Amino acid sequence: KNIVQIKEAIKNKTVYLLLDFDGTFSHIAPTPEQAVIIPEAKDLLRKISKDKKNKIAFISGRGLTSLKKKINKIFRKK
Repeated sequence: KNIVQIKEAIKNKTVYLLLDFDGTFSHIAPTPEQAVIIPEAKDLLRKISKDKKNKIAFISGRGLTSLKKKINKIFRKK
């Protein structure tokens, strides 16, 4: 399907995005603490999250505390 068809198919529906953090929204770093979200990814996630029908979840091998620290930085106001 092309993007127009996909947009039409999900119009007015809840969309669930299951995403990985390390290596997807951040480059692989020498240590987990050094991983930093890619700026463009942060902007994209903020834009997607503005629509309350979109639900975002991260799947990770990280511990929950570590992941929350990384993810919460995304949604803080600039």
